Amino acid sequence: MKFQNITTYDRETYLALHRAVFRLSDSRQPLFQRIIRVALPLLLLCSAVYFSRTRGADPMLITGGILGALTLVWGLFSRPLRSLAARLAAPKGAPTCQLDFGPDGYRVTFTTPDGEQAVSDTLGYDTIREACRTGDGFVLMLTRQQGYFLRREGFTVGNAEEFALQLPRWTGNPLTELD
Repeated sequence: MKFQNITTYDRETYLALHRAVFRLSDSRQPLFQRIIRVALPLLLLCSAVYFSRTRGADPMLITGGILGALTLVWGLFSRPLRSLAARLAAPKGAPTCQLDFGPDGYRVTFTTPDGEQAVSDTLGYDTIREACRTGDGFVLMLTRQQGYFLRREGFTVGNAEEFALQLPRWTGNPLTELD
């Protein structure tokens, strides 16, 4: 069984890929770690405000309050800001990525807006670390921070439903649902 997907890497595609990467990394973190990421800076900020009101302005308390506020803002807004930066830094002209899947592996072809092509050798399915399905399509993660996004409507050979059934057989890993 063969599949082909052609996805244009516009700003929306980059944003969908980043959202999927963040959801995957968040789902791997224990709940305790996610709570600590927000609770400790909030505790530092609140304690600095409380002690500065009861003891007066102290440079160490002000420094602690600023550090707590910056850490809290970073913990809450770093990922959306990185997604926005990726969206704004998307290449102009939106390159296309064609992925051809077969029983022996898959091949990646990037085409720039100028018409230049970069074609990979046939890659084995063992290079796919994790595969997941979102509402818009599929994400194939090669590393923790690198992957391919396949739009659901981008299949020119085969369809998304058949691909969702076949991909776990080829990779040996279950398909993770993100939406």
